[in-house]
Amino acid sequence: MNHPPSSSDPSSDSASDTASGSASARPDRRLSVVEVCVIASLLLCGVVFGLGSAREHLAQTRTDHLQGAAQAVSAWVSAAHQARLSAALSEPDKCRTIHHQPLAFCFAAIASPGQPFASLENSAVPDPAAPTFAFIAASAEHADGQPCSQLPDQPFLSGPRGTSRTAPQSWAGLILVQNTSFMDDLSVTVNRLNIGYCDRDQIVRWVSRSAAF
Repeated sequence: MNHPPSSSDPSSDSASDTASGSASARPDRRLSVVEVCVIASLLLCGVVFGLGSAREHLAQTRTDHLQGAAQAVSAWVSAAHQARLSAALSEPDKCRTIHHQPLAFCFAAIASPGQPFASLENSAVPDPAAPTFAFIAASAEHADGQPCSQLPDQPFLSGPRGTSRTAPQSWAGLILVQNTSFMDDLSVTVNRLNIGYCDRDQIVRWVSRSAAF
C-alpha cells in the first residue's frame, strides 16, 4: 500500500527558525584579547597606585613620629632649664648645675635604659636596638637641610644598648641635640642647644634652635 508523502509542520519550522535567529542575535559575552589586556592594565595600575600611597603614608607617619619625638625632647629641655634656673632639678643628677662639667656629661647617655629619653624609638631602621639619640658637643653651626653625616665632631650616641662615641652606620631616625654655645658648662644656665632629628634620607631637620639650658 502506498502512503501519501508526509508534509512538514509549519509551526515546527517556524519555531526552529526563531530559535536559530535568537541564537545568532545573542551578543558574544566572551572578552576579547584587547579587553583582557585593558582590564589587566587597569588592575596593575590600581595595585601600583595603592602600594605608592601606602609607602607615602608610612613615610609620613615616620616623619610625624620623629617630629613628635624631637618636640618632646625640646619640651623636656625647656622644663629642665626652668628647674635649673632655680636649682630645683634633681633628676637626672648629671644635668644639675652643681656639676662643673661640659654638657656631654648630661646628654651623652640620656637615652640609655633608665634615663629620661629611654622611651625614644628609632622608627627609621629595622633594628630595635639601634641608637635613638645623638648629642653633638661641637658648637659649629650646622644648617637645616644639610646631611647628618656632616655634623661637626663625633656624636655621643645612646639608646637601648647604652652609649658609644662612634659615627652610626645610619643617621636616619636619630633625635639630635647639638651644643651651639661656647660656654658648654652645666654649672651655668646660658648654654644654647639646637634640637631636631635626622630624617629617613639622613638630613638634619631642626625643630628648635638656640634653646636655653
